[in-house]
Amino acid sequence: MFKVVELFGFFSIDQGMVINNSPSSELLTSDHPLSMRHFCMLFGEEYYRGYEGLLHTCQTGQSGFKHVFDNTLYQYLDKTPSRASVYDLAMRDFSRPVGALLAKTFPDLFSKVSSVIDIGGGSGVISTELVKNYQHLKACIFDRQDVCQRSAESLPSDLKERIQTCNGDFFEHIPEGYDIYLFIKKRFTQLEYTIM
Repeated sequence: MFKVVELFGFFSIDQGMVINNSPSSELLTSDHPLSMRHFCMLFGEEYYRGYEGLLHTCQTGQSGFKHVFDNTLYQYLDKTPSRASVYDLAMRDFSRPVGALLAKTFPDLFSKVSSVIDIGGGSGVISTELVKNYQHLKACIFDRQDVCQRSAESLPSDLKERIQTCNGDFFEHIPEGYDIYLFIKKRFTQLEYTIM
């Protein structure tokens, strides 16, 4: 058993047979700055079970997640607040490096504008990174009402004056008047973003 634990590199075993974290398993701790703990909790539970509906999706073109859970993802999250919290934290895990990368990659763009709206901005991690890096910038997180409520509660207190939340459905309406409209499309193997 111990050899299997070491084989995958997630843990190391010292001479006293004590199992320790490796650099890989440290990412599963909640206090690691690049933690993927909640993302793994989401992927290993709801997303993994959702894939059981893949055949249904292929045969009917309908949602496999809804077939398995009898609800869309957001209906499911509305009914299970504890899992909605895991979902928010998972999106935070996934988005954390993206905000830092955007801030670093586009200094000429963000230094010349005064406002940005993050469409589907979730917990506000990307907005927070941008506002931290550009002191003149104001940001808006545009997402569902329950997500905006949780986002507003979790924003750093020193940035709350520069980051606002705005709830709505981007399929119906997107607020006007921002210099940059940011849309991040998350996939498990790649990240796509659109800046308008």
